[in-house]
Amino acid sequence: MGEEKEKEERVNISELLVQHKQRFRFKTKMGWIELKHIGKLDHQEIFINICEGDKEYEDAAEKTQSFRELSKHPGGIPPEMKDEDAKCRAICAKYNHLYYIPCFVDPPIKNLDELRSLVDGLDKEEWHALQQILSTLVSPLTSKQKNLIILGLCREYHFPLAPDLFLNNMTLQQADALIIADQQAAELLKDKLKE
Repeated sequence: MGEEKEKEERVNISELLVQHKQRFRFKTKMGWIELKHIGKLDHQEIFINICEGDKEYEDAAEKTQSFRELSKHPGGIPPEMKDEDAKCRAICAKYNHLYYIPCFVDPPIKNLDELRSLVDGLDKEEWHALQQILSTLVSPLTSKQKNLIILGLCREYHFPLAPDLFLNNMTLQQADALIIADQQAAELLKDKLKE
């Protein structure tokens, strides 16, 4: 049982390192759609723009993440917090589609009107399937995927992570992995200093 849980928490490092080059093709009645993972800089820019336009968004996004983590524990979200969870998820859901735009390689989608036009040309089932794919491509790493100290060590000791992997082409998950690795290394250092 413990071995299975450990396997769940691992991330395929070799797959993560080439993520910024991966492309995914999805066939629709309109033809092929080519997609990629969202870049960290694109994600950050969209987040900032949403926060500037909706003052509730940043707080709602943080709370939604906390509620998501709570829901994974026995007992889940306490009943007295379920209304707040629903409110926060509703605020975030209004903007989810904005994160999809940078994922389109072909046809290139540059704004919300172009995305709506594409969606209007798809069957309901096609759009539902495409949304599931896009949701994966814009998602940060989950809490189960935080065992990535190796990336922090590679960065700290200047081992190449992967060919052509730089901040401006790094995906959201790649950047999260580096941040998590740095946080883990900082915690280890704090523990050593306390000894």
